[in-house]
Amino acid sequence: PASGLNNRQLTAGDLDNLPQPEWLVDDLLPRGSLAVVLGKPGVGKTFFALNLGLCVATGEDFAGRWIRKSKVLYIAAEGARGLAVRKNAWLELYGRQDLDGIRFLPGAVNLVDPVASRELQQLVRDEEYDLVIIDTLSRSMPGADENSPKDMTTVVEAVDGIRGSISDQRTVVVLHHPVKDTNKVRGHGSLEGAIDTTICVSKGPTAQLRITCPKQKEFPEFEEFRLELRPIGESCAIGQAAQDGNLSISRQQIVTLVQGDRTRWWNGPELHEASGLGRSTFYSQLKVLVETAIVEKEGDRSNARYRLADRSPASPIESSPI
Repeated sequence: PASGLNNRQLTAGDLDNLPQPEWLVDDLLPRGSLAVVLGKPGVGKTFFALNLGLCVATGEDFAGRWIRKSKVLYIAAEGARGLAVRKNAWLELYGRQDLDGIRFLPGAVNLVDPVASRELQQLVRDEEYDLVIIDTLSRSMPGADENSPKDMTTVVEAVDGIRGSISDQRTVVVLHHPVKDTNKVRGHGSLEGAIDTTICVSKGPTAQLRITCPKQKEFPEFEEFRLELRPIGESCAIGQAAQDGNLSISRQQIVTLVQGDRTRWWNGPELHEASGLGRSTFYSQLKVLVETAIVEKEGDRSNARYRLADRSPASPIESSPI
């Protein structure tokens, strides 16, 4: 009815009062968004997604990025049996005992079935989940045609129902496959149009995953980074990988600044502002520079300051293998 639409209208001033975009994972995953983790079968999408879910549930940094600790539901549509050894490997790598902030739902929920979708949406509301991970999309629409506008629109509507209203700020991450030899989302374009963030997972050098971002609707795409699969027990867990070759572009920007005056001590905020990098990217890359003794750090987190570390001419910064 028209009266309902009247109540939904906003003035230009009302737009300023809408919730501002916030990060669930700094510089990577916005709250309230629909993200797709895209990759070929067997590339490591589940390792990536499980690591993401466990980090969000516990508040652990993800690839050097700040996390908003939140309650997570992981829908293991392809089965939950293999998740136990992966979960245990993650616990060992991160030195943790408990995982109270995450729950697993074994088996698929049919997103094309309105009854099943409503039941899932109600569960998410009742349990107050902030992040829902669906692994994978193809298993969650059995019998449907992902190239059909009708079927894919039904899936998008089901996902929107999980996310709720703007104020709910619930995030949904869906694992899916790309069109062959591309970074394009497979299936009807209604899914591509609904996605806020596309995260591509591909194989890097030995035991590494290459993470790229071809689409970030409301923010700049994050810089490529790599994760490393580390054998632990009967499985593997993901940790941040050292970069091969020369300094990454973002690290080189930081080094160029501190190289300008080798005796100057910079505080974190002024060095961050001068670098022009995103907050999470800056601090994660600065941390690597400190850990590899390219940048010297003095003081604790609240009053830390930084300068170029003393290095011999035989060890030029430009050739550091990070």
